[in-house]
Amino acid sequence: MKRDSRKFFQKKSISTFSNVPLICHNSKKIMDIRIYKALLQNDEYKKGSISYSLGKYNRLLDSLEYIQETVTGSLVKQPIYERRLMPIITKYCLHCHSIGHLVSGYDITSKELNKKAKVLDVVSINVLLRAQMETYLMFEFIYRQSRTKAEVEFKYNNWIYSGLLDRVTLFLLKRGEKELEQLSPDIVEKLKRDIDEMEQFSKKLTESPIWSGFSESQQKAILEKGRPRLFDNSWKQIMKKARWKYQFGEQLYSRLSSQSHTEGLGILNLEGSQLAYHDKHEGGFQVLYVSKIYLASFIRSLMEYNSSFRIQYEFKFYNLLDELRFISGMLVKESKSK
Repeated sequence: MKRDSRKFFQKKSISTFSNVPLICHNSKKIMDIRIYKALLQNDEYKKGSISYSLGKYNRLLDSLEYIQETVTGSLVKQPIYERRLMPIITKYCLHCHSIGHLVSGYDITSKELNKKAKVLDVVSINVLLRAQMETYLMFEFIYRQSRTKAEVEFKYNNWIYSGLLDRVTLFLLKRGEKELEQLSPDIVEKLKRDIDEMEQFSKKLTESPIWSGFSESQQKAILEKGRPRLFDNSWKQIMKKARWKYQFGEQLYSRLSSQSHTEGLGILNLEGSQLAYHDKHEGGFQVLYVSKIYLASFIRSLMEYNSSFRIQYEFKFYNLLDELRFISGMLVKESKSK
C-alpha cells in the first residue's frame, strides 16, 4: 500500500529527514522532498531562535567569502570594471557581518546608574539592511541589467565618476579661496588625485559608444551633477527589472527608508519596540531572516553572472544549492522564459 506523503511527514520530526537526498528522479520522491524543504524552512521560522538562524546565516556568508577569494585570481587579466566586482562583494559581506553582529545583541553599561543591559538595536540593523539592498541593486543595475560589455563598462565608469564628483563637490562647497589655502598638504594632494581621476573617467565616458545615446542635456547632467543610476532608473525600477517581489522589494524598502531618514514612523516604531535582547526576539529574528533571503539571492545572482563563480560554488557548496534556490525564490520571481 502506498503511503500518503503528507501524513508520513506529519508524524516525523524535521531532524528525522536531515539526510534526505535532494536529487531524485522519482516524481513521488520529488513531491516528498518539496514537502521536506518547506517543512524545514517553516521549522526554522517557527523556532524563531536568533542563535539557530545565525548559524545558518553565517554558513551562507562564509560560502560567499570563500568563493570570492577563490575566483579573485581569475579576474587579474579582466577589465577593471570586472575586477572591481570584488570590492562590491566585500561591501555586501561587511553589511551582512554587521547585521549578524548587531542581531546577537550588545551590552550597554551605565556607571552612573550602576546598570548593565544587553540590547538588540533593530533600528541600526534596519539601516544596514537597506544598505544591503542598495548594494545588491547597484550590482544588478551595472552588471545584470546591461545588454553589452560596453554598457557594463559605461555604467561602472559613470558610477565611479559620480562618486568622485560628489566627494570633490562636497569638500569644496562653500569654501572660499582663503579657506582652501589653509588646507593641509595631504588633503590638497587627495583633491588633486580625485580631480585627475575625474578627468580620466570623463574621457572614458565621452569616448564610449554608449555616450551618443544620451541627449545634450543628459550628457551635461552626467558630467556636471552626476547621475550614478543615469536616468529613469529609480530603485523601484531596478527592483522590477530584477524581478523582485513587491513584499520584499518596494514595500520593504519604503519601510526601511522611513527608519533610515528618521521619519515620524521610525520614531513610532521605536517606541513600540522591545530593546532588551533575548534569543527569541521576534524583531531580531525577522530582520535576520530577511537579510538571509537577500544574501541567498545575491549569491545566486552572482552565479548567473559569472561562470567562474558558478562553477566554483556548485563544486564546493553543492549541498547548499537547493537551499539557495528555495530561499532566493522568496525574493526573485522566476523568469517567464523558463
